Amino acid sequence: MSHRIAFYELEDGRGIKLLGAGRVPGQELVASNQVFQERFGERFRGAEFWLSDYRELDASEVSVDHSRSIANIAMGTGRSDLVLAILCTRQLEFAMTRMWEGQAAPTGWTMAVFNDPASMDDWFVEHLGRTVDPDHLAMLASWVPPEFPLAAADLLPHGVDKGPCLGE
Repeated sequence: MSHRIAFYELEDGRGIKLLGAGRVPGQELVASNQVFQERFGERFRGAEFWLSDYRELDASEVSVDHSRSIANIAMGTGRSDLVLAILCTRQLEFAMTRMWEGQAAPTGWTMAVFNDPASMDDWFVEHLGRTVDPDHLAMLASWVPPEFPLAAADLLPHGVDKGPCLGE
């Protein structure tokens, strides 16, 4: 049940990236947002964008109350000029984040929730005039989708050990 919540500075402080991975307890997500605002809120007051990336989530345990608490933290920043994109590839977290988006609407932030990285990148280009996560773009540009169906023979050259046959 390991998890990770981490904040990263992007573009010399012009942006913030929140990464959530593993099975994230809702209370820890609330606490991490609160601690971030208390410790670094002033430093990042000039940030123009925020990217929350939840592609590596295995699951989350975020309730309606947790969502409301995070929205209250956002409203407490006193900012109305932030551009915020949230990337959630799991359906439950996508739905919960859409609910949070409604709860945080009083911030006045320009925000959207995505389940597809390419759409998020297009949205950032539309709202900021550029993409904001060059590592992500490099990964997308170099990714070649596998041909399906995959077979065990496709994995053997990549160091996957031979295993038992199905049904044995």
